[in-house]
Amino acid sequence: MAEKLFVYGSLQSPAVLKVLLGRVPRRRRAILNDYSRFRVPGRTYPGINEERGSCVDGSLLSDLTVSETVLLDAFEGGEEYVKRKVEVFEEEYRDERVVADAYVFRNEVTAREDWSLEEFERFHLEPFLKMCEEFVKEEGQKTRDELRWAKGQENSTGGDGE
Repeated sequence: MAEKLFVYGSLQSPAVLKVLLGRVPRRRRAILNDYSRFRVPGRTYPGINEERGSCVDGSLLSDLTVSETVLLDAFEGGEEYVKRKVEVFEEEYRDERVVADAYVFRNEVTAREDWSLEEFERFHLEPFLKMCEEFVKEEGQKTRDELRWAKGQENSTGGDGE
């Protein structure tokens, strides 16, 4: 079963997804309650932190493959974000909660500047896409190699756990 991922920043852009994954996964509008979005200081992309009473609009990606999830984890990984399970509401079905992963900013940010997808795409998309292309060239191969190694390990156990 494919994992679900709530995205609220640059990963909402079809152009970014196309460069990173080679396709645009199925997306639905979604809302994450009790979190707020802000521009990460000194960056062109956002983060989210818990904030009671706030909400973040975004997209729910629901047909990601394992290799795509590993690639996105590497892309969003590192020092800035931690992957967490969250409950979101698809805009179409407000009463229905959906459990999904989300990349949450690790640090609390007090001086918050708003972030919008429209502004990002208008002023920052082209250089961001170039960075994504470089990431795919460098990290993509590493990630594919790691997946091949993991699959080899699974196959070498013969299914008996040894």
